[in-house]
Amino acid sequence: MLQWFITLASKIAEFAVTRRSLAVMFLLLGALLTCSGWLRPPLNRDLTPLHVPLGIWKYSTHIVDAPEAVDAGQRAFSPGALTLLAIAISIVIVIQRPEAAGRVAVVLLMVAVVANAMVLLNHPLLAESLELELSARQHMSVVMMSLNENSVTVIGQARVPPISSADQANLWSAWPFRRYGTLLIALAAVAVLLACRGPLPRRLMWLALSGVAGTLIAAVVCGQRLVAEYYWAQAASLESVGHARPARTQLAWAVSVMPELGMLGRTWQLAGKIDSLESQDTPAARFLRADRCRAASEYAAAIDASRELLASHNDSLAFNRQAAQIYASAGLSEYNVGRLTAAADSFQQGFELDPYRLDCPYYLGLILARTDFAHPETARPWFRPVLNRISDRLLRADLLSSMGDLYFAAGEFAEARKYYRESLHVYDLPKEINYRGRRGLVGM
Repeated sequence: MLQWFITLASKIAEFAVTRRSLAVMFLLLGALLTCSGWLRPPLNRDLTPLHVPLGIWKYSTHIVDAPEAVDAGQRAFSPGALTLLAIAISIVIVIQRPEAAGRVAVVLLMVAVVANAMVLLNHPLLAESLELELSARQHMSVVMMSLNENSVTVIGQARVPPISSADQANLWSAWPFRRYGTLLIALAAVAVLLACRGPLPRRLMWLALSGVAGTLIAAVVCGQRLVAEYYWAQAASLESVGHARPARTQLAWAVSVMPELGMLGRTWQLAGKIDSLESQDTPAARFLRADRCRAASEYAAAIDASRELLASHNDSLAFNRQAAQIYASAGLSEYNVGRLTAAADSFQQGFELDPYRLDCPYYLGLILARTDFAHPETARPWFRPVLNRISDRLLRADLLSSMGDLYFAAGEFAEARKYYRESLHVYDLPKEINYRGRRGLVGM
């Protein structure tokens, strides 16, 4: 019996170091990376390339928010499905012809480059929602840290660090949220260097050729976005020097090439600037005015301008997003000065306009926890949808501790202990200790 196990182990070890088996293991690792998260929202769950459509057609499906993409499920026509198909075919080829591993690696590198480009470039609405989510996360963490100095939000690392440059190129707005997709490119590049035959210069030549070929194919499949952004940039340049009519023409061409650009807030802002050059009172000009009022903390004027827009364009995604952002900012301003009733009304309005926002129900739960601490069941319905979706471990742990504090104040110690323990389970490291959760349990 022992001899049989030794023979079996030797056969497995022998197979594991063959050219065929190494190629299969590389491809299986590539499949694993393909099924992992390629985009990391600051608050919500990671998006895999299987959740994102190809986006190569003019009127293809729009992905508005990360939760919407996850709820829609995996798609048969997606960059992830395309990559998995290429990997499956490659496995069949290398099993039958191990000497073809180099050519398979070249093709896989090109597919990886193209798939990453489709995820990062072909969905500007999704990129805009990720930027809004990052802004909401930053405000949520500031509020949590102000409530409790022992919050783990103070010591931990956020899922997505703050974007350093405010002038980041619009084309690459999704780049800071990338995750494992670029690792697939690196894996394929290593496979090209290892699997291609010949001296090192020849292998480097194949690596360069496959990278260039993948980039050219990516430029074709993302050509719609590239051309549209070119026209958009031209419109912005013309507007900056006061040429309203040619700027409007360029912006119209950009939207005609990629209609999804017309749904972005920045496009409405640019259109508002162009109309303002000619003193036109258009929806775009009112959109710009509302945005400037919000930036100047003139929330009453911003809300009035936003209401005018929604009265005639209540089905506009950009207008609803802007209105939700205005109400959230106004509510946060009221919250910081202690006007909790007015803040709750604003957060309620913001949540109704954009149900995918996690900051508005989060703030509503905090307000109820402060004003009606004797009845924790009133705050739980607002905290629950946040807990169901949030993937930021720091905020999740602090939110669970807040729930524990709420039940502790109400005298429901068994329920409070459950939330403190769950908070410790979510985040408690040897060098980054969840003091808030630990003190909650010790205090009981």
